[in-house]
Amino acid sequence: MIIIYIYFLLFLAVAITSQFIGSKTIKRNFEIVACFILLFGFFGFRDITVLNDTPHYYGFYYKLARYKSYLEESIFAINPYDRFEYGYQVIVHFLIKYVSRDPYTIIWFSSLVLTIGNLWFISKRVDNIAIVTFAILLSGNFYTQYCLIRQAFALMFFYIAFGYLEKNRPWIYTIIMLFATLFHYTAFALLVLPLLKLLKINRRNIFILFVLTVAFAILILQIMSILGITHNSYFQQMIKRDKAPLAAILDCLLLAMIYGTCIFVHYKMRLKEVDKTYFWTCLFSFCISIITIAFLPLFRINTYLLPIAIIQLMRYLTATYTFKEEKSSVTSFKQKELRRFLQFAFLLFLFVRISVTMTFRNEWNHVTPYSFYDFSDRYHYYHLYWD
Repeated sequence: MIIIYIYFLLFLAVAITSQFIGSKTIKRNFEIVACFILLFGFFGFRDITVLNDTPHYYGFYYKLARYKSYLEESIFAINPYDRFEYGYQVIVHFLIKYVSRDPYTIIWFSSLVLTIGNLWFISKRVDNIAIVTFAILLSGNFYTQYCLIRQAFALMFFYIAFGYLEKNRPWIYTIIMLFATLFHYTAFALLVLPLLKLLKINRRNIFILFVLTVAFAILILQIMSILGITHNSYFQQMIKRDKAPLAAILDCLLLAMIYGTCIFVHYKMRLKEVDKTYFWTCLFSFCISIITIAFLPLFRINTYLLPIAIIQLMRYLTATYTFKEEKSSVTSFKQKELRRFLQFAFLLFLFVRISVTMTFRNEWNHVTPYSFYDFSDRYHYYHLYWD
């Protein structure tokens, strides 16, 4: 556990050190490089015992790499017996055939893609890259991202597509997201974002969305029964539960805090304009967190959306960040101090939250005890964490 806390502190050290760099370009590059080293060093060289799904993907790669027929066939061949999406099958096949048969390749490659993609996405939207990366790490979102390797590739498509959504180019967004579904089916849910963005931001539309969300949360198991998918393993798990999952409740509270704080600071700064892309994305994320209480597997959708919610919150809470309509009279010393205090309080809350979950619910992620992968050992037992 001490290793994890030291790891957390290194991000703060990067953020603090960068404040002493005068050049904005050098500061930005320093934070990107330092955060890359920290993220890729931690996740890209983790043992397969770290993060729940790591051994599963490792084992899948290991078994396929042993078949001679698999090495000889086209990388675009569809294997109907594999339960993974076609896009992921192609990536694994390519890596095995042309890169390396070592099963750790998929861990290394996915970690590299995720690290580069996240830092690219964050750096295009904020200046304080290290502190925002730190916040996303403390939220537990990076644990989920690096754990769900198939979804990691879908997430990269979403990051690219989101830029087009910001530029009001919904058709390009939709096309890119359809490619994302080739890597993880949860990407289908994000096709609703362009439709939400068409709505006006008013109490009526927000109320209707919340009513539909609550109704869907109440009826989701009945809807699945009507559709005849009661044999689904996730359905079976949820129907056996006698109480709401604690993880989903905590995520819902986190999203409520993020959304509520954004609204509070927005009105406190007397801002009038609202970015529709971020508003509806954050609200959709909150709605998903409500439904997740009734059907936990939907938490995967917020793996895409939580970084955006945190980025928007950190914009509001960064005293040096200036909104388009913000005037010098608005950015008074007291308001800057308020934003700094709220940022500190938010990071402290995240730190306490993740400390508690790692201590009492380590099975949610299996981050501790942390260890690096032993490349000298030729055999690694990968039948871990099966339910």
